[in-house]
Amino acid sequence: MSYQHVLLVTDLLSDADKVALKTKRILAGSPKARLSVLHIVEDDMVRFGYELVPSSSLSGDVHNEKWQKARAKLAQFLECNELKAVNSEMTAAISNSKGIVD
Repeated sequence: MSYQHVLLVTDLLSDADKVALKTKRILAGSPKARLSVLHIVEDDMVRFGYELVPSSSLSGDVHNEKWQKARAKLAQFLECNELKAVNSEMTAAISNSKGIVD
């Protein structure tokens, strides 16, 4: 099967390198495919009634130290795994290492 566009979604936790390896295999079989990466970053949550909202989306502060470290970690991950993305984005998650936030 030949792919045109591959989306790698990662939180850069323990299995991230396994997913990167699988992505490299897919890209090797589809040399014309483009790679996009979405890095899910754990963020502090603010509760509005029944709704949870990432605090960074309220303040618009995606340039603070936490997000800068996350960007650097993503760049290092891509470099170490020899992946070249045409597009890389980061977004906040409403979950953490224990699962969905209550």
